[in-house]
Amino acid sequence: MVARWQRDEPGFVLGAMLPDLASMCGARLQEAVPEPLAAGVTFHHRSDAAFHDTAAFTELCAEARASLEAAGTGRYVAMAAAHVGIELLLDGVWLDEPGVDEAYLRAIAHTEELGTAALRWRRAEHGDRFSRLCERLRAWGSPDGYRDPDEVGRRLARILARRPRLAPGPGDEARLIAWAHEARPAVAAAAPRLREELADRLGPGDRSVAVPISRPGGVS
Repeated sequence: MVARWQRDEPGFVLGAMLPDLASMCGARLQEAVPEPLAAGVTFHHRSDAAFHDTAAFTELCAEARASLEAAGTGRYVAMAAAHVGIELLLDGVWLDEPGVDEAYLRAIAHTEELGTAALRWRRAEHGDRFSRLCERLRAWGSPDGYRDPDEVGRRLARILARRPRLAPGPGDEARLIAWAHEARPAVAAAAPRLREELADRLGPGDRSVAVPISRPGGVS
């Protein structure tokens, strides 16, 4: 969504997602060579820093952490789940913005056009991991799971389980699912303020591709 404020071409939007896609498959990207991809990667890091520093995101994370700890989730699990969980719920809210889903699908389809020299990885097998991930993403199509609190909670549990210190304990997956249901309306209501704060931090861009904001709290 945010990448489209700058450039709507698939290569740039893909570049803006590349660091996160690499993390999803455990790959380390060293360099994106073509200009649209490289510019997108640069924009990713700038927008990521601005996003995490917004007051709206900080407040949502603090509320989520407090709710999860009150429900009986451990301190470290609650801290990590609050941060990642808010991001996943926002993905589900903003997926309903006009043009966002289409832009995502075009960017993922663009991965089929990348030559072997387009991306440079720390290890050769990282490129293979990325290729397999892209095949799965193209097959899945729209990431509708982000709209579903049940799926967000389960996905959170899977993400945290990769790190022993953050691995959910007995009953935590159910707590994460319950929290996702509880938090989604508040996240949807805060999304317009968060987006405007982010846009102000990033400076001039074509916000018309995402304005007006869809109905707060009324997303499917």
